[in-house]
Amino acid sequence: MTNLCRRCPIPGPWGASGSWPPESVLEEPTDGEDFRVAVLAGSTRLLGGDDDPARERDWQDAVVGLAAAVTERGGTLVAPADVALVNLLAQVALPHSRPHGAEAVHARTPVEAMMTGTDSAAARRLLAPFAHRGTVTLMDADRSPLPLEELPLPGQEDGALLRDDAHQPFHPALLEGVLGAVVIHPGGRMTEEMRALRAADLRWVAVLGGEDLADDMSLWAREHDPTGPLLKGLAELEELAGAMPHGLVMEMLVDRWLDTARR
Repeated sequence: MTNLCRRCPIPGPWGASGSWPPESVLEEPTDGEDFRVAVLAGSTRLLGGDDDPARERDWQDAVVGLAAAVTERGGTLVAPADVALVNLLAQVALPHSRPHGAEAVHARTPVEAMMTGTDSAAARRLLAPFAHRGTVTLMDADRSPLPLEELPLPGQEDGALLRDDAHQPFHPALLEGVLGAVVIHPGGRMTEEMRALRAADLRWVAVLGGEDLADDMSLWAREHDPTGPLLKGLAELEELAGAMPHGLVMEMLVDRWLDTARR
């Protein structure tokens, strides 16, 4: 019998003892690794050239590709609490969320979101459903997790219209304990933040779409763009797809970082 459930390694027609339910149904999967990747991204409103659907789709595809590559390998995504960014990361990470109380319990969530700028009422409200589901840990600027009882449950919102456009800037605390950092379309307004990232001298940094940065940082971004080296010899993939294959790029990037870290 083909077992399609990773949590249910059932060797026989029922279970190891032939009884039901199988003893291993709630065991945690043992594959995957405990690692962290920082995600920095200028939201689509910072890209320059307003209302550019092609660039917005590229931004979204890159974020989704990275989120899938990291969470499917058991990793954690660490990001500023930008609502648009974290919302997209969390939707991809939802299948890897901490189980409910009736199931086995993970020690961590697949996404950590830090309020690196001012305290964001929009982040508290709009990301709260993911926090209660065990997908996102929302943290204040001191990197202290916000207690779930301080975050509204669905239906408890005050109904006020909240804007989610408060930029949450890069902060060195985002890099603590990470394997590497991936920057996606930072936009020209994030030039100084990218200089701070460069000064952090992190071992692995990958930048996609840094052409809007100031001249010196635009060159730095091109030097850290992984797509050329990773897709060398596979250029036909981009031509066939009609767009950059971000899912493949992110999988290859994360695998390369993990393989190198193991040595």
